[in-house]
Amino acid sequence: MRLRKIAGLASATSVVLGIIGMPGYAVADSSTLYVDNSNTAAHCGDTGAAAGSTAQPFCTVQAAADAAQPGQTVRVANGYYDESVTITHSGAPGRPITFLGGTLRDTQRPIVGTAAGGVGRVGHAFVVKGVQDIRISGFGMTANAETVLVGDSARVVLDQNQIWSTTTGQLAPATVRLTGTTSDSAVSRNRVYAGQASVLVDPGVTGALVNGNAIDNPRGGGVRITDAPGAVVTANTVSTLCAPAIALQGGSGKATVENNVLAANWDDSRNFSSCDHPADGAKLVVSAGSTTGTYADYNLVNPLGDMPVYSWADRPFAGSAEFAKAVPGQGAHDLTADPQLGSGLDQLSTSPAIDSADADAPGEPTTDLLGYHAIDDPSAADTGHGGGYRDRGAFEFTTSTYVSGLGVDQQRVPVDTRVTFHGTPYQTWSPAVSYAYDFGDGTPPVTGTDAEVTHAYRAAGSYRYTVTATLANGDTLAATDTEVVSPDAPLVPVLKIVDGHDPLEYWAEDGGTTTPWTVTGRTYDYGDGSAPDSSSWSDHLYSREGDYTVTMTVTDSGGRTARTSKVVHVGYRPSVFHALAPKRVLDTRQQHTTLGPGQSIDVRVFDQQYPVASAVVLNVTAVSHSGGGYLTVYPKGSDRPKTSNVNFTAGQVVPNLVTVLAEGGSTVTVFNHSGDTDVVIDIFGYYEPNTGVGDRFTAQAPSRLLDTRAPGHSPVAAGSPVELPVRGQHGVPADATAVVLNVTATRGTKAGYFSLYPEAGKPTGTSNLNFAAGQTVANQVVVPVGSDGKVRLSNFQGSADAVVDLFGYYGPHGDSLFKPATPVRLVDTREAGHGALGAGQSIAVGAGAPAGATGAVLNVTATAPTAPGYLTVWADGADRPGTSNLNFLPGQTVPNHVTTPLSPAGKFDVYNFHGNTQVVADLFGYFVKG
Repeated sequence: MRLRKIAGLASATSVVLGIIGMPGYAVADSSTLYVDNSNTAAHCGDTGAAAGSTAQPFCTVQAAADAAQPGQTVRVANGYYDESVTITHSGAPGRPITFLGGTLRDTQRPIVGTAAGGVGRVGHAFVVKGVQDIRISGFGMTANAETVLVGDSARVVLDQNQIWSTTTGQLAPATVRLTGTTSDSAVSRNRVYAGQASVLVDPGVTGALVNGNAIDNPRGGGVRITDAPGAVVTANTVSTLCAPAIALQGGSGKATVENNVLAANWDDSRNFSSCDHPADGAKLVVSAGSTTGTYADYNLVNPLGDMPVYSWADRPFAGSAEFAKAVPGQGAHDLTADPQLGSGLDQLSTSPAIDSADADAPGEPTTDLLGYHAIDDPSAADTGHGGGYRDRGAFEFTTSTYVSGLGVDQQRVPVDTRVTFHGTPYQTWSPAVSYAYDFGDGTPPVTGTDAEVTHAYRAAGSYRYTVTATLANGDTLAATDTEVVSPDAPLVPVLKIVDGHDPLEYWAEDGGTTTPWTVTGRTYDYGDGSAPDSSSWSDHLYSREGDYTVTMTVTDSGGRTARTSKVVHVGYRPSVFHALAPKRVLDTRQQHTTLGPGQSIDVRVFDQQYPVASAVVLNVTAVSHSGGGYLTVYPKGSDRPKTSNVNFTAGQVVPNLVTVLAEGGSTVTVFNHSGDTDVVIDIFGYYEPNTGVGDRFTAQAPSRLLDTRAPGHSPVAAGSPVELPVRGQHGVPADATAVVLNVTATRGTKAGYFSLYPEAGKPTGTSNLNFAAGQTVANQVVVPVGSDGKVRLSNFQGSADAVVDLFGYYGPHGDSLFKPATPVRLVDTREAGHGALGAGQSIAVGAGAPAGATGAVLNVTATAPTAPGYLTVWADGADRPGTSNLNFLPGQTVPNHVTTPLSPAGKFDVYNFHGNTQVVADLFGYFVKG
């Protein structure tokens, strides 16, 4: 595993080939031919005197191959080349023809063999036949058959490529294949995938070198060499499942197999059951005819389950110790262990491959797959040979990928300000020995042993600078970035405030502060007494609505400080409604958690995947045991409001609909003021800040849908639900999804409850309104509309009359959004300046809503009435409807949730039918056009 992968660094050094008598290859020392078929190279062409130049690059790699001469480099730009390239021109010893794309460190490289999107696959990406001195480096390749086919050729090098063959359907015989009389050729430092064998060396091939490759093939084998003596297979990381990682077959003696990591496929091996044949799981297979003169050592092998890891002359061995003991001279330093590889086959920090290889092994590459030199990991024992700290496999575990520390002390400065450039990396196991600084402004680069230099830019502009450190082990680390140079100017902070995800959440961020210097710090003071936040951007959750002054303080590297402020109007955002199938979320009777005086309970109202709700609609029922009291429901973690939701006396069962703030969470708190009571809670829906998905509310003048006391009707009996058509009735449109009803039970023969639900034959098991025999009691209900446009009302036991009034509906084309509010008391006639509401009297109450509000969500309570009666709530200035919102008996305290239209001035009226009664009204939110 690399500590960090950085693209765009210096290209990898050459592979060690001379150890088996092969010359090294340099990049072409004469002319370069160019290939570029990108949209920016619309001028490309394969014919003409200028073809292959920078002015007119070739469109195809094949055209360049047909033109290339010894010593030339074919430079191929990034892009997709849907072609099969056949190379028929030869280079010369020391003057190869080089096909150059990029390196494996590059994030992009030219892809040969398929068009963009993977269509148009060809049989081969490259065919090298009957030629010599060819180097192919830095390509992606993919094809249906052998992706690279090298036949009857000499001194061909494949280096730093990423090579696939098709992984669908029947596997290709190989991904890379050396065949015929091919000699002294190398497959070096490539990533290779798939094929029946990823690398296949055929009979007749001599002097093959397979080194430094990462081969990942869960369906086939890794390296298979047949009747090809003298092969060197060194420093590869090969991952296979039920096929050998390295196999020497037939008469492939005089081979060297060293420093390889041979792993069970890192992903699939966890899921395999068994291979068809136990020997298939062996990672290193050497036939009897290939043992003569063959040497294997310093390999790290990973067993597949309990299968053998070696097969030597047809003898299986379960581990390295057994193999070394049974076959003298072989595997003395082999290890059998989990190689601890990452998903890219690079080793993790705990890998036994680290610092344990034979540095003198034939074919050991000068650098690893990505071009990094050997480096000594101070936390790993040096157990290798010939230097002690080379890693086994294709990768070197290194700090040389880590470039932090290379750069400047400040990335924005005024003209003529001296900038300090730092060349020492923060973390390295090999010290830096020299440095190079290219300032990007046309001045000469500075090289030497100074770990820091300074430079002043003389003109405004953006300059791409590069700092390069060369380490003692030969690695180079380079960091490139931009220095912005501007005329001197003041520090001008710009503050941006953005609505956050949760209700009452806001984000403060820098909205484009201008300064010629680097900004060194920002702090945000949210104006509510909380500690300032020094994050680069900051989110903040206010505890209550209001106007707050947010201040951002900015400092820059010029030593200056400036502040700016904005007033943010913190409030709950207009919200849409989502009706839910009623669901019980709490019943303390089942949990044996009766609430005593002053006790509270937290209730999770949503499952794990909860929405960002601004408010939830609950039906809360108090089942009192002793003493009178009230319940208050509020968001968990917030201050308890001085309002009530459900009032009860000893022995009562009192339900009430509750709209409670959620503040983006999933939990509410229920507080019991006095007495002992159980609590039952059902959820009926929630409000969510408007994202365009959800329902809007339309408030209506109250109208009666049902009164079973009227002639022609009869009480609702247990087991005989009543159907109430709502769509198309009293202005409710055909696309309404839910309705707001006030339901009253009266003259019940037994204690029971009403339940309202949308679909016939599918009661929800929840209650909306509980009543005692003979009691008259009301509750507001929000109920989804059934698929047939109706809602159902059922009675639990006995019979009772039902009165149902319509107060509005929800639907996609409703006219109003809900604006939750922190609960606030609007009126309490018990306070000074008021008085009990007499029979036939009404009071106008301001809802505290903004102008244009269409409705309000209230909790209205009648208390200390002197006679039986009821209250009616409606929009101020409108005709009083013939409906009721709550009913009471002398001495009772009765609350009810009320959704009412408002007058243009934002007022509603409360009317008392009979006797004298005190009235309390609390606001929980209002509706606005939207």
